[in-house]
Amino acid sequence: MTIHPLGLLNSLTTPFSVDIGDKHTSKYDFRTLAGKEIFSMVGVTSQLPRGDVNRRLFSAESERAIDYPKWANYVAQELAKNTPVNIDLKSYITANDSIAVEVTLTYTEAVSDSNYLTLAVLEDGMEDVQEKNEGGTTIYVEDYEHEHVLRAVITDYYGDLLKAELVRGRVFKKLYLYKRDEKWVKQNLSILALVNSNTTKKDVIHSVSVKIK
Repeated sequence: MTIHPLGLLNSLTTPFSVDIGDKHTSKYDFRTLAGKEIFSMVGVTSQLPRGDVNRRLFSAESERAIDYPKWANYVAQELAKNTPVNIDLKSYITANDSIAVEVTLTYTEAVSDSNYLTLAVLEDGMEDVQEKNEGGTTIYVEDYEHEHVLRAVITDYYGDLLKAELVRGRVFKKLYLYKRDEKWVKQNLSILALVNSNTTKKDVIHSVSVKIK
């Protein structure tokens, strides 16, 4: 999920505009308030690009947000782990142009921590100008294709609390409806579902994404 926070790190996230002295003008404004809240939650306060892998604080790191060169190694570590919850996810556009999300969570083992479900709307395939450092020189790619851009969070930005004892065999079935912004291109939209631990740990224990039909 690619996040552009609204009202945070403005010098790095404000869209380009010739009106403020830039050489280019952006087509889109990718920033969201939910993005700002997520950044604050995981501790991204300076320097971009930064990322976190399953929101985990790894033993070799001092913070959850880590530099790009380290991502691949940590992703491989996380993919090798088992998850205590399975996520079945479906999403489609309704007759009144809302996004419907059907999610089923099935616990395969007991979990002692509280868990939360987060649902986010992502959009792919948006071409816009992008600043890039190449060999120490700043260049601008005018047709850069932006992928997995956070457009909205359907649940609370931290997630909706799963209000039951998380024992083996526990099943949650939920239906969400969210009005689609008419500027979002239907065929480029997807839903990301993730289950994360309590407010202290924050770790994501499983995630799934599907295209919206």
